[in-house]
Amino acid sequence: MSLVSIIGYFIVSLMAAASAMLSGSSSMLLIWAVISAIALLLSFMGYRKSAAVSAKKGLATAGIVISLIAVILSAYSHFTINSAMTDPSLQKVRDEMKDSINKGMDGVREDIQQEQDSMDSH
Repeated sequence: MSLVSIIGYFIVSLMAAASAMLSGSSSMLLIWAVISAIALLLSFMGYRKSAAVSAKKGLATAGIVISLIAVILSAYSHFTINSAMTDPSLQKVRDEMKDSINKGMDGVREDIQQEQDSMDSH
């Protein structure tokens, strides 16, 4: 689960940045931070159990480190994106990006509609 939390962070952070551009919210990263915190808790539990039965602790230690990195990255990214979204000096850039994304989506919608129309006519 720890490895999933760090790999998933990169995917979720891209989706959260896009979501923040379109809707102004990057709460997806906070949710991911909670999921990563659960992975951290499970890694701690594994570490304690391996210590209790005198087993090797290397995998549990790796899980703790990876999960901790994922929690820190997720929380940091959330607050960084939110501060960028509220920065008035970046308003023009945000508006231009939002317009560009909307134009691209309009083009996709038109293409889909044309394909549907051509399929209906056959």
